Amino acid sequence: MKTRYRKPTKTRDLCEQGRIILAHGEVTGHLHEVLPEIANANIPAVEFFEEPDGRRVLLIIEVCVLRHPEHSPISLDPRRQEQVRQGDVLLNPIGAGVWEVVRQREYSPDAIRTVAD
Repeated sequence: MKTRYRKPTKTRDLCEQGRIILAHGEVTGHLHEVLPEIANANIPAVEFFEEPDGRRVLLIIEVCVLRHPEHSPISLDPRRQEQVRQGDVLLNPIGAGVWEVVRQREYSPDAIRTVAD
């Protein structure tokens, strides 16, 4: 069982003009976006921020959907603790309704680089 997550006091909001975009595809121009399953203007369903140490965190308050045009949508439920992968984005559970957002890396003889999506 994971310990309860405590959001640090000093974080950097990673919202892009009101949108939660976990990653932009370098090759296709598409993006991995998190959207509330049911839109409710009075209750924010999700937060995306960077902790002081650089870790990127996705905090889901209500059920949301991770969408990308080239992948099947994935439901993100704050009551379910499971690892999620969509293309080059990996979500590792770190607490109830909380995931660390990791961009997958690949090896090439020239360098280790972010997976092109």
